[in-house]
Amino acid sequence: MPDRSELDDLKARLDLAALAGHYGIALRQVGRNLVARCPFGTHPDSEGSFVVNPERQLFNCFGCQTGGDVFRLVQLMEKLEDFAPAKERVRQLAGQLPAPAVPPAPAHGDTLPGGHTRAQLLGQVADFYARRLLESPPALEYLASRGLGSKEVREAFRPGYADGQLLEALGPDLRDALTAVGVLTAKGQEHFAGCVVVPLEHPDEGVVGLYGRKISPWAKVKHLYLPGPKRGVLNWQALRRSRDLVLAESVLDALSLWVAGVRDVTCLYGVQGLPVDLDAALTRYQTEELALCLDDDPAGRQAAERLTAELGARGIRCSQLGLGEGRDPNRVLLEEGPEGLAERVRSAPGTCGIQESFDPVEPPASAPALVRAPVAAAFQVEPSGDGFLLRFGGVEYRITMRPPFGGRLRVTMRVSAGDEAYIDTFDLYSHRARVTAVKQIGARLGLEQSAVERQLEVLIGQAEQWVAEQAERAESELAGSPKKRREMTADEREKALAFLRRPDLVPTILAHMETLGYIGEERGKLLCFLISISRRLEKPLSGTILSQSGAGKSGMAELIELLTPPEEVILYSRLSTQALVYVPKDFLKRKLLIIEERKGAEDAEYSIRVLQSKQRLSSAIVVKDPNTGRMSTQVFEVEGPIAYIETTTNPRAINPENATRCFEIWLDESEEQTRRIHDRQRRARSLEGLVYQRRAHDLYELHHNAQRLLLPYPVHIPFADLLSFPSRWLRTRRDNERFLGLVEAVTLLHQYQRQKKTTVHEDEELAFVVATPADYRIAYELAQDVLHSTFHELTRSARDLWSVVLAMAHKSGQKLPHFEFLRRELRQFSSWQDHRLRDALTELVEMEYLAVVGGSQGKSYTYRLLVYGEGGPSLLGELTTPDELERKLGSGPADQVA
Repeated sequence: MPDRSELDDLKARLDLAALAGHYGIALRQVGRNLVARCPFGTHPDSEGSFVVNPERQLFNCFGCQTGGDVFRLVQLMEKLEDFAPAKERVRQLAGQLPAPAVPPAPAHGDTLPGGHTRAQLLGQVADFYARRLLESPPALEYLASRGLGSKEVREAFRPGYADGQLLEALGPDLRDALTAVGVLTAKGQEHFAGCVVVPLEHPDEGVVGLYGRKISPWAKVKHLYLPGPKRGVLNWQALRRSRDLVLAESVLDALSLWVAGVRDVTCLYGVQGLPVDLDAALTRYQTEELALCLDDDPAGRQAAERLTAELGARGIRCSQLGLGEGRDPNRVLLEEGPEGLAERVRSAPGTCGIQESFDPVEPPASAPALVRAPVAAAFQVEPSGDGFLLRFGGVEYRITMRPPFGGRLRVTMRVSAGDEAYIDTFDLYSHRARVTAVKQIGARLGLEQSAVERQLEVLIGQAEQWVAEQAERAESELAGSPKKRREMTADEREKALAFLRRPDLVPTILAHMETLGYIGEERGKLLCFLISISRRLEKPLSGTILSQSGAGKSGMAELIELLTPPEEVILYSRLSTQALVYVPKDFLKRKLLIIEERKGAEDAEYSIRVLQSKQRLSSAIVVKDPNTGRMSTQVFEVEGPIAYIETTTNPRAINPENATRCFEIWLDESEEQTRRIHDRQRRARSLEGLVYQRRAHDLYELHHNAQRLLLPYPVHIPFADLLSFPSRWLRTRRDNERFLGLVEAVTLLHQYQRQKKTTVHEDEELAFVVATPADYRIAYELAQDVLHSTFHELTRSARDLWSVVLAMAHKSGQKLPHFEFLRRELRQFSSWQDHRLRDALTELVEMEYLAVVGGSQGKSYTYRLLVYGEGGPSLLGELTTPDELERKLGSGPADQVA
């Protein structure tokens, strides 16, 4: 995987707009952005859907949904299948085309928030990190393990350690300034936390950059620099005093050569090219010769050839200083010691000019063992099962971690040396347990207790790193790895566009759903489909699918999941209280979230409700700082908006706060629907059904591609002021918003058949799609049943049973005021299951539609009618019908209005 810092450095050297111009893309200024017609030729483009954002250095085509940075544009324009050649091409173009015209990082004289300059602030940071290094055994052990633990190295290069205490030490007044230079992240965390840090200086400005090396063997990104171009020159004094130098590939390689006596040494920061300050210093100090000591791998050899050509053209002679395939200076230092590395450099061709600078570092005899003989005392770490192996020469610690780790660090440890071994399980944070372990390990293995104490100090540091890495991995797994969006072929794009342009788009969608196995429920299916589509809106929709167990609610939710592109849908069976708080910030943004059964998400319903209303979730939580052990408040933010679907068998358990945010989608539980389902199940086993099943994959792909082509246009409803909506109840304030959102979702689905317009807002061009009365008619037809359920005081199940009771009363021939019946008679007449019947009867009694006149204690339950009509308020008459809207508009049939 390419080094992230290398890619950032290359992007900082090549302007995206200049690159687009290089390929003949004619950009024009529109507000803050640059716009052109799509250069990829995958779709017709007369309006200019290719947009470049100069500030973010990103492009996006709203027509074909293709976007990215300079690397992606090079890949697309030059038809490169792999990333590696695209990166090399960007490297070539970076020297030919301008760099981005974006505000540079603050220079040494620029004033930061609080009145500090960049150099002053970074100097304070470097000094603090240097002090913390001396109090951080794991960091000292790491430098010793790399052969760089001598006092001379610390005095010459001032390495430090970022242990998480910077802001507390320098004070909160510097937070904004530290964030501005990149030492702190936007969330207030240290960018170099857990790193050995080396300051990088400019001859005139002082400290202008920092290099960080993670000491954890499990760190995914091991090398860190400050954001932006890599500033500073390591050991710039060598360029001033000598015109012949060794140029290493990395900071640690340069330090290794310095320890071996090669004092006239500096380094690149990877193989991506000369850093800007080093490039200037070579010219300023009139460097004549460089011995390139780069890794002997393909990337290192290519970089050496490129640098030899570039610098040779400037009159700087370059030679190759090879240490052998797969060997870098630090590895040779560890395996052969300073004299061994010095001898290899002396004997390499092309290094005659640097030989007199050799002066290998000899650690003082009084230094601790790990500093006096860093190579001999070096340790090795490698992952192993639920823990790791830690080796100190002939002593091996096999560690198995024992969670949980809240406030403790429990391990099972097997220590072996030769034929002797010691095994124990204890808490590394327990002083008493450590003292006992030191004595027993020393006695069993014949080791000095002081050596065992130092080894346990290293062990604690490595165990803490293991816990931190596991916590990061667990958080990532909770959120789920982001699913990559599959690129469409030109043929797939054309088919998807043809599908979206069908005049019978809605009937076709319903037909596809039936082909995929879900029979009937046309309104419910379409409403759920539109809820999924609404994730493209600023205020998406939500829905609750209600039915008895086995009626098909899970099947409907699964169908909607399968029709939605995999990268845009998330399905959970259960959510804990804080589950959504800790997902990555953009993990839910513009996604469809499906909960299989709402009971499994009851603990998280407040988080879901906030995301539905506010489109973002912000939580302040007290956490323990892993570095300092102190408690602090940390803010976790999760961005929406989300579309949301849940299922339930218990309508009375729905929180009223949730009910006003969700469409209630009741499934058809009639005998007729059951017959249709049985018939569909039989046909699925026929030859015709088997053929249709083979089409399922193609239909899913068609819908995925079609939905990927739906752009997040705002929707304008030009007739909104002609609409009326029931207003008798306070909850209709949200119901009206949901209904208008449904109209917007219908329009969004038909965006390739609707008029698009643009307007200018705050110097930016805003495109939107215009809703039609035809869209309103679809939304109205869908909402009838839903709104009737919303406005009625009875649940759907109770209303259905009430209709059965009235039918039974009319059929009995009795006068309604005197009609009484037994529960057994109603069960036989309705054919309802007993548990369903009991729940509905209980609601009818509580709402005073029925009265219990006999029952309990072994007697039959007898009920009497109290209400003789359908009952419940009817507010749908206050909602504008499609025909009324047509009359107000005077536009004729709605389906003719485009």
